[in-house]
Amino acid sequence: MTTLRLLAVTSTLLFVVAVQASMNNGEQGEIIAELPTQPMVFNTPDELRTYLQELDKYFAIVGRPRFGRTLGNGYSRNIYPYFRANPLPPPSF
Repeated sequence: MTTLRLLAVTSTLLFVVAVQASMNNGEQGEIIAELPTQPMVFNTPDELRTYLQELDKYFAIVGRPRFGRTLGNGYSRNIYPYFRANPLPPPSF
């Protein structure tokens, strides 16, 4: 009876860890930036300046390159062995 209970607890714990790891996989390093709301009319130059600064911050965050994002999908993992087995010829100038 204790072996069966130990097996059930172990499998439940393993399942919980696997679910937690899969849920956190997409959230690592993610910075979610919100687009600043644009007023209908800019009453002062300072309002326009503030809006443009917030917009600049937004695009600075969103426009960052995300290196390594494509290495997780199956296509990129399967294509590298092809190029190792079939190297490209050297360029002829």
